Amino acid sequence: MTIWLLLALLTTGPESPAVTTDHFAQIELNHFYDENGRHVFDQLIFREWRGDELQIADWRLIKHCNQFPTSNRIIYHDGQTLRRITTTSTITTWTQHDPELVERATLPKEQRRELTSPRITKQRAQELINHGQRMVH
Repeated sequence: MTIWLLLALLTTGPESPAVTTDHFAQIELNHFYDENGRHVFDQLIFREWRGDELQIADWRLIKHCNQFPTSNRIIYHDGQTLRRITTTSTITTWTQHDPELVERATLPKEQRRELTSPRITKQRAQELINHGQRMVH
């Protein structure tokens, strides 16, 4: 029972310590193609308002289909971090330029907000669960 209680505490609710949450004004699903029209990669671009302009806060390459936004949110594992990202709006673009690279000229990566650092990693959550199992036995 202790194990299930610990697991429930670690993984429930949007503010769970096992889930890192963010909200952005816009998430762009960008499909990038080379000059010959061949698909190169897909990426998520997270935008926030800075004054009266939407600017890139961070981005992630899409490595799995579960990273595609649905209903203005995404829940997926980003390395060892479980992320829940919500947005006010989503757009999909098909480009032959990388919007994130283009915007670096006016807003360097170092000046961006970026995604929130994880509160707890998947590995740490597993360590806590394992520790709880040892305490029960």
